[in-house]
Amino acid sequence: MDESVILLLQTIAKNTEATNLPFYTAAVSAGAVILAGAIGAYGLLRQARNQSYAQIVCTERLRWLRDIREKTAKSFTLMDRQADLLRRPGTTQLQIDALSEEIMDTVHLIQVYLNNKKGAQKAVFLGLSEMQTHLSNAMASPQNNTQHLQSYAQAKQETFTALVKLGKKTWPQIKKVF
Repeated sequence: MDESVILLLQTIAKNTEATNLPFYTAAVSAGAVILAGAIGAYGLLRQARNQSYAQIVCTERLRWLRDIREKTAKSFTLMDRQADLLRRPGTTQLQIDALSEEIMDTVHLIQVYLNNKKGAQKAVFLGLSEMQTHLSNAMASPQNNTQHLQSYAQAKQETFTALVKLGKKTWPQIKKVF
C-alpha cells in the first residue's frame, strides 16, 4: 500500500476513535430541554395567576356596578314614591318621614360605594344628593312644591345619565378580561 493511503487511514482511525463527546452532547441537550421546560412552566403558572387575579378583580367590579345600579334603582323608586306623596293632599308627615328615612339609608349606602372624586361616580354621588335636596325643599315649602319637584325630575335624569356613563366606562374594562 501506498504510504499516503496508510497515513489517511491512520488519520481516519484517530478521528473516529471512541470518546465521551456524544455523552456530553446528550447531557447538555437534556439539561437545556429540562431548563426550557421549567422556564416555560413557570411562565404559564405566572400567567395563570395573573389571569386569575384579573378575573377576580373584574368579577368584583361587575358586582360593584350591579350593586350600584340596583341600589340606585331602589332609591329612584323610593324618591318617586315620596314625590307622589308630596303631590297628594292628605299625606301625613308620618308617611313622608318613614319614606325619608328609607331614602337616606339607601342613598348613603350607594354613596359609600362611590368615589366622589372620579367623573361619573362623582356625578352619581352629587346627583343623588341633589335629588334629596329638591325633595327636602318640596317638603319644606309646599307652596313651591311644583318647582322643586320639577327640579327633582331634572336632577333624577342627570343622575340616570351619569349612571349610564359609569356603566359605559366600567363595562369595557370588565369585558377586556373576559
